[in-house]
Amino acid sequence: MTDQILFNPENYDDFLRDLKQRIRQAQSKAALAVNQELITLYWQIGKEITIRIKREGWGAKVTSRLAKDLKKAFPEMSGLSERNLQYMKAFAEAYPDLEFAQRKFHVDIIKLFSTKSNPQRKGSGMLKNLSSMVGVGIS
Repeated sequence: MTDQILFNPENYDDFLRDLKQRIRQAQSKAALAVNQELITLYWQIGKEITIRIKREGWGAKVTSRLAKDLKKAFPEMSGLSERNLQYMKAFAEAYPDLEFAQRKFHVDIIKLFSTKSNPQRKGSGMLKNLSSMVGVGIS
């Protein structure tokens, strides 16, 4: 009975609604910040793999070895498989300018790779995988 006396239901509902909205906004901002960092990381990994393959003559098997070594170093982290490393490489090759890739990822890249009539649709698998790695859903 004392709990009912201590708060005013009118004010409580408004307060709860406001808190829910602020929490959702903070969650969205945090997810966007994390996604931005992951996009940068994945692009950098892909770029570095591409550079080293060209400059140092590494073969295609380097992604397999990297995937195994990275899995050992970061067993709790997903997204570092051989296939994903290949997707990161393809992402960096498709978008050589990191700033451009960051700005355009959520809009232009999604349109580019998800449009059925697009002749470059072959990259849709890479985009879907990359987008799932950073938490952006693409159908």
